[in-house]
Amino acid sequence: TGSRKRSHDDLSLLCELPPREAEAVSLALEQWSRLRLRVKALEPTLRREGALVQEILDTGLRDENRRTLRKLTQSSAGGDIEETIQQVGKAIGANRERLERILERNHGELVRLSTTAVSDMKEDVLREVDEVLARLKRALAAIRGELLGAKERADMAAVRRTGRSFNDLKGLVRRLDEERRLITRNSALAALLVTVCRRVLPVRQVDPAALRDIPASCEGYRRIMDFYFFTDAGLYFFGDYPSGPNWFVRLKRNVAILLVRDKGGRVLYNHFAVSGEHRAPGAPLAPDGGPLRSMEAKDGHGRVFNRQHDAEFKLLSGFCQAVSSAAAAERTQAVSSSSGTAPDRPAGQASCREATQPGFPRGWAGATGTLWSRKPLCASCLSAVRQVRALFPQLELTVSVGALPASQSSVVHRGPRSSAAGDAGASATAAERGANREESVQPSIVV
Repeated sequence: TGSRKRSHDDLSLLCELPPREAEAVSLALEQWSRLRLRVKALEPTLRREGALVQEILDTGLRDENRRTLRKLTQSSAGGDIEETIQQVGKAIGANRERLERILERNHGELVRLSTTAVSDMKEDVLREVDEVLARLKRALAAIRGELLGAKERADMAAVRRTGRSFNDLKGLVRRLDEERRLITRNSALAALLVTVCRRVLPVRQVDPAALRDIPASCEGYRRIMDFYFFTDAGLYFFGDYPSGPNWFVRLKRNVAILLVRDKGGRVLYNHFAVSGEHRAPGAPLAPDGGPLRSMEAKDGHGRVFNRQHDAEFKLLSGFCQAVSSAAAAERTQAVSSSSGTAPDRPAGQASCREATQPGFPRGWAGATGTLWSRKPLCASCLSAVRQVRALFPQLELTVSVGALPASQSSVVHRGPRSSAAGDAGASATAAERGANREESVQPSIVV
């Protein structure tokens, strides 16, 4: 049987193996046979991935040597790298805008392709493929040991028999390796192409003031990511790449959105914020003497620090300042109307003392707001939420976290009640439990 050739679909053993190895290999081949059905179900996804990679290659990168492209994955900024950047940029040439549109349109797909974050189905298949490979390689190691032993004994009959078994099993391992590469090759190439594009293409220029009307939801988060996609990470840092174009693979900083409307639906406050003290887009830092008090709290890695620069705290502080400014402007207008005297302070500008005073402007009565956060709130930000509710009991404030169901992620306070403190404490306890798993919660979106 040693001379019989194996067809592509044939997973049977051509040579006889020792009983223990024969049983292990037989089980592995049965699992492999079942896996092929699951791999077949992945074919539409693999074809779509392949088409996307080819579309990028067709912008001028197809003719570039892969070794040349891999130079751009190096961190060095030496002359050779700069020459390579110019060479690849010249190859792209007039296709630059087309390539930029491809990257923007397919950003989410490329993020999944170019990182280890594969789809659940593909991940399960690859895990099983690796299990089968491990079984076959263990059997191959055992057969190799027997082959070496036969050679040492100069038992040529055993050498020939064991050698055929070794080669047969080695061929199966090689074939499974090839089938695995068919599943992952688009990902490897996409990772290379994304790195090349980030080194060659210029960053997008944006006016942050143009980003308005942001829903406090996953949709709003998508809009923020779309707006800042491929912008300069040196100017707008989300905790992903520290420099070059923003690609948004693994954001270490949190993103939050606050939207408050009056009872007629008019927007009273709408902004987003990114956690961090330096280069953080969105709402500015909370003032040291502001109306709210931050405190030290643990992050997802157990590190304890003051959370004054958290995204949620920035937004809540900014909202308090907006309320006090509107109230000050309303008081100034009332005084001016009754006395006809000019105000001592420009209209709408509140002092820090006034900013700590509770109460809404009359026009803000019945306001509702949603604070959306990509990650669960820490203890400090939960405390800030309670402080805002205590300052402005007229406000109905909903807190929504990432992609958790509304029943688990939202807490609502509807105006003054005798049990407000107890309700806030219960809500805080639930959200604090969520904060302990902060790093594991991701938004249910692709950007």
